[in-house]
Amino acid sequence: MNLIPHQAPAFGAAVRLALLLAFAGPPASAAQFVLFDATFNYTKQDADHSKPSKSHACIKGAALNPDRPRD
Repeated sequence: MNLIPHQAPAFGAAVRLALLLAFAGPPASAAQFVLFDATFNYTKQDADHSKPSKSHACIKGAALNPDRPRD
């Protein structure tokens, strides 16, 4: 990258500001949770004929845990 000499300090300041903003927040941690508790086989044939979406499986009825939270 060819920077005109008078642009170099502004570019350096922008990089320092970006780094400061990237690392300024508190450390974040994620908690794992189970969205639904179901074990099932999902084959290529299931994916090819899945409705309404070929990339998502719909779990309904008896496959869902009856004791799951409702809210």
